Amino acid sequence: MKAPRVDADGKKLTFYEFFVVSEKATNDELKVAYRKLCFELHPDRNPNNSKAEENFKVLQRIWDVIGNGVKRAEYDQKLAIERRQM
Repeated sequence: MKAPRVDADGKKLTFYEFFVVSEKATNDELKVAYRKLCFELHPDRNPNNSKAEENFKVLQRIWDVIGNGVKRAEYDQKLAIERRQM
């Protein structure tokens, strides 16, 4: 899965950029960032805001990857390969 959001310049964000953490973030740092974003983007806190709802769904998909050690390692490898090809 590619990073879903883009920055102001139109560059696609990595999962880590979406979470606003370093690629070397610990599991605890990821959990804190995840919970913060869940709180900010939760549909109950943002009624009638389709962008927040969409980002909340994206957040869940990203967490499925970087919240799992094996999937995170695979994602990191894919990210490294993409960077070398640039």
